[in-house]
Amino acid sequence: MGFRTEGVKKARMWKDDAEESRLHCGELLIARSNTPDLVGRVALFNGEMSDVVASDLTIRLRPRENLTAEFLTAYLSHLFLTGYWRARASGASGTMKKITRSHLASLAIPVPPPVEQRGIASRLRKQMAEVERARTAVQAQLDASQVLSTALLRAHFADPTAQRWPHRRLGDIAEVAGGMQKTPNRAPRLFHKQFLTVRNVQRGYLNLTNVERFEVTPAEFERLRLQRGDLLIVEGNGSVDHIGRNALFNEDGEWIHQNHIIRVRLPKDQFVPEFVSSYLNSDAGRAQMTEKAKSTTGLYTLSTKKVAALEIPAPPLEMQRELAARVIEERPAVEQLRQSLELRLSAIEHLPGALLRQAFFPA
Repeated sequence: MGFRTEGVKKARMWKDDAEESRLHCGELLIARSNTPDLVGRVALFNGEMSDVVASDLTIRLRPRENLTAEFLTAYLSHLFLTGYWRARASGASGTMKKITRSHLASLAIPVPPPVEQRGIASRLRKQMAEVERARTAVQAQLDASQVLSTALLRAHFADPTAQRWPHRRLGDIAEVAGGMQKTPNRAPRLFHKQFLTVRNVQRGYLNLTNVERFEVTPAEFERLRLQRGDLLIVEGNGSVDHIGRNALFNEDGEWIHQNHIIRVRLPKDQFVPEFVSSYLNSDAGRAQMTEKAKSTTGLYTLSTKKVAALEIPAPPLEMQRELAARVIEERPAVEQLRQSLELRLSAIEHLPGALLRQAFFPA
């Protein structure tokens, strides 16, 4: 690039004592202790809020001499997005990593003239704003595609005929069970299986783009092994809109599931799993799960006991098959739209890294 490089000593680093923990405009915060995917993440404090105090899990930087804050933020963001800190962070745990002031002090950074730094930062600011506008637009379309799926289910279950169906308590007719807790000692070694987590279970489908593997004993696997037709229900989420979202498991291979996912195994001679999944993802099913998920603390979470208490419609098996077939017939168009939008969103989310790389290492 032709820039001279100097160490991050050009940016002052603080000790995190109480006297000097208040943030000032133009200072940077770097996550020094976090998960592997977040360690080294950087943010620039713009001073819009007063009396903000830095966490002891961060390292503070203030650029000085001829180094501008926005330029330094952009360069450190580039390192973060390319996995620089994830590869160099220390820590025996697979779930928590950390970087130190020594890591930063020994880091060489490009230092072009201040006017060029400001030009690079200005271009990146405009480009990132465009990326964010595009991301927001596509995310809104993706959210709308999920609403479309819900609208189709509403049409089926709001029908006057559906209101007259008898109902059965889920715990009376199905096996309801929890899963396995994620712990560091479950890292794959000798007997490990594919492991579904909350992020894999979306409303009406499984997202298998990122699947973990966890160690189990043969006895645990026998108890937890998923079967085709199992209904997987998310017990809790940060948003009440996602409480109880569920999907059917219809995969080949050997799989288990996380303890934050509740497995419902239905008797196939009485219920069509696709029908039950569709009902629980409909407005009526979601309203029932939200009501059951309420707690005295104001949080929303389900449990095996609460799921077992859910009441589901129980029309004749042939009627269940007919409605399930209609849902399946309608799903491909919605699914194709969703996948297309997710691909666009994924491409947009990779743009910041590409733009930063181009800014600092142009071809």
